[in-house]
Amino acid sequence: YFIFPQQQHDKSEFLGLLALLREHGVNLFRLSKDLTLNNRTYKSGDVVVPLAQPFRAFIKEVLEKQNFPLRHYTPGGEIIKPYDITSWSLPLHRGVTAIEIKTRSTALEASLEKLPDSLKSGVQAPADYAASIFDVANNESYKAAFTALSKGLKVERLAEDAVIRERSFAKGSFIIHGKMDDAFLQSLTVPPLFVAQKTAAKTSSVRLPKIALVETWFHDMDAGWTRFIFDQYHIPYTIVRPGDFKKIDLKKYDILIFADADKDVLMSGKYKSGETYRVPDYPPEFTKGMGKEGLQKTAAFIDDGGIVLAWGRSTLLFTGLLEIKKSEKETEAFQFPVKDVSKTAAQKGLYCQGSLMRMKLNADHPLALGMPNETGIFYRGRPIFTTSVPSFDMQRRVVGFFPEKDILLSGYCEKEKLLSQKPVLVWLKKGKGQLVLYGFSPQFRASTQGSFKLLFNALLLSP
Repeated sequence: YFIFPQQQHDKSEFLGLLALLREHGVNLFRLSKDLTLNNRTYKSGDVVVPLAQPFRAFIKEVLEKQNFPLRHYTPGGEIIKPYDITSWSLPLHRGVTAIEIKTRSTALEASLEKLPDSLKSGVQAPADYAASIFDVANNESYKAAFTALSKGLKVERLAEDAVIRERSFAKGSFIIHGKMDDAFLQSLTVPPLFVAQKTAAKTSSVRLPKIALVETWFHDMDAGWTRFIFDQYHIPYTIVRPGDFKKIDLKKYDILIFADADKDVLMSGKYKSGETYRVPDYPPEFTKGMGKEGLQKTAAFIDDGGIVLAWGRSTLLFTGLLEIKKSEKETEAFQFPVKDVSKTAAQKGLYCQGSLMRMKLNADHPLALGMPNETGIFYRGRPIFTTSVPSFDMQRRVVGFFPEKDILLSGYCEKEKLLSQKPVLVWLKKGKGQLVLYGFSPQFRASTQGSFKLLFNALLLSP
């Protein structure tokens, strides 16, 4: 069996996972009474998925943690390594707790009852409500906030933990003023708290940012998945091509996003192997990179107060020497206090083609609002950050880092000790602006819901 405790950090993702399983023909049950099993107590209402049902292999495949089998080409010889993704555990990727029970229990089976057909909350909003409060722990709350902002409603976030009408809300929870669309409320799995008057808790205002998403013409899969998530969460954005950087005014935007893409394609519009460029068989208008001038404009965008987010290979744009053209005669050269040491780690034996890894978080940072103290992240062995003391007009915070040991959650990783305590999510400030570097994909193929908030919070950073 797999047992899902009712108490989950993100209840919306928990209910979403149950709905997904049911959509695929999986029979769901719940405990009718408290039960102690293997020295652990489970509560009445906890959800149970027995493996003794049709689609057993499917259920086990998507719910269990992946342990890549160690096989060798010859006895005692070289290991047959995976070449691609080795983790797809739905509970782990969604940040949902699931306990696998490997032995049969007649007491458990005697306590099972069918889960009700509907998993939605059936939200009934009172006629006189003035605002609705959404728990920051739920991804669904961010969807509500972005939807409300896109419709012109006033949205605030709690500036501190608060108890409102006997319900506890963590710092960062959303207060949406005014009436929300009834159809949207009915789509919710977790009901908000409706209030008739303004709360006395301290709040900060939230505004909808103007987002530019950089997407190349080179089958840019990661940018495509980013667009998919933004569309799902009602986040408006504009597509910007690297070749457009020379002519567009970046000051029109609040946030510039570089999804995972090859640095050479972003800079020159060409792939590079060693010292050799490979010219693609595309029309010239599709093979233009941002070039030195575009990178200078990006650095100036940060210095003037803009926010840049970058993850995966795109972070390499910001790990070397950068320049800001102050005038025709003056250029400022600088370097962010962060480096990528993944090549050195790979030479020492680090091999991680796509696994879910454990990351610890600085929970006090705005990027970590609504997050637990640690989470799983989808990681491909690069980049690996190291940081140094920032210069006079910079600040640096390590928001997420690998723990000392037991880093691999699901999949396969050789020499994981080379990642021990390395930064993997870094917030930087230069001049008036901010740069957020992710060593992982926070939204990998729309399947790592457990780390979505680390992206959403970045979109809501205060200028």
